[in-house]
Amino acid sequence: MKIAIIGSGIVGLSLAYDLSDKTNEVIVFEKEKDSLSHGTGRNSGVIHSGIYYKPNSLRSKLCIEGSKLMKDFILENNLYLKNCGKLLLPKKDIDLKTLEILYQRSKKLGIDVKKLNSFDEIIKIEPNCNPIYKQALFIKDTSLGDPGEVSKKLIEILKNRNIEILYNHKVIKIFPQEGKLIVNNDTFKFDIIINAAGLRADEIAKKSSLKTNYSSLPFKGKYWRVNFNNTKHMPKTLLYPIPNLEYPFLGIHTVYDKKGNFYLGPSNTPVFG
Repeated sequence: MKIAIIGSGIVGLSLAYDLSDKTNEVIVFEKEKDSLSHGTGRNSGVIHSGIYYKPNSLRSKLCIEGSKLMKDFILENNLYLKNCGKLLLPKKDIDLKTLEILYQRSKKLGIDVKKLNSFDEIIKIEPNCNPIYKQALFIKDTSLGDPGEVSKKLIEILKNRNIEILYNHKVIKIFPQEGKLIVNNDTFKFDIIINAAGLRADEIAKKSSLKTNYSSLPFKGKYWRVNFNNTKHMPKTLLYPIPNLEYPFLGIHTVYDKKGNFYLGPSNTPVFG
């Protein structure tokens, strides 16, 4: 069975990795010169626990299962993994209600979350934070990886399996009934075509003449690097606000990488161009 994957970001690479365990007739098409030009190469690397999403929803199941699979892959390949945990801190009164919802949700999902009920408990976990309220949640299952490192390892494995990743190959048109792809000036035929184009997934869907009401409105997020005169003042636990569950934004938070760089962000600017 011949399978085409459009997009070589971490989703496309992961699909190719899984499918190539069953067949070697997998080709990945990528319009950029590499796999790290977009979201995959600019990702914070946080591996979330899954408590933000409604239990039994597809998003919740994918996040929880994906978190475990990602950590397993990282450990199997001796890549960077930091089990730092995450502190969810309320900023206003209404956040206390959401905190309780998330805590009850974590118990239903079997996610290891500790409810903190005093400033002392919070400061003990992360001395370098300034809590406004006496309550917080500590999510032990939240970790940090390196998306670029993971992607490069996936590419290495795929090359060893003789799976082609064709860079600078832009999909021009898709004929789904015929299983045909027009890529650059060439024609390819496949049994299955998978759209893993990320930011451009809606454009790829339209090129296949699928009737869809979906469209992408990307948001660009900038992180600011913060330099510490003394690294002992740098938080080692990830600090997040309690999110508004009605919106897909997690709020301004902290993150750091394996090089020791510390960041604060992101902003969220709509990208219309």
